[in-house]
Amino acid sequence: MGASVQLRQLESRISDLQNQHQRLHKERQQEIAILISTIDLAHLDDKTLVGGLLFLKEKITTQDPTGLALLEAWYAAGEKFQRRAKPQTRSRIPLKENIHPKKLQRLKQHINRLKNTFEREA
Repeated sequence: MGASVQLRQLESRISDLQNQHQRLHKERQQEIAILISTIDLAHLDDKTLVGGLLFLKEKITTQDPTGLALLEAWYAAGEKFQRRAKPQTRSRIPLKENIHPKKLQRLKQHINRLKNTFEREA
């Protein structure tokens, strides 16, 4: 197969993966909005929601022992809630199709190598 054909195929694949990544991101945002409404937090102001999420993020990233215990308790409570709650529109797409940004980056690098090869051949 010629380098130009491979290049077009890879560029098409990258475009498809980027579109899929955007769609999955949008779906996840909708799921989070539904979850916030389901647990009756939609009435909170943005600063309170952001503060709570930043607090959670800090506890996750710092590996603070008291924070980790708190996270375990929150995780258990979330697990219990989700078992009781009616199933949401949780991602219906198999995990293997979720596209990681690093995979997109590797594909872009591969395309650049093919472009360089193609240009040298021309």
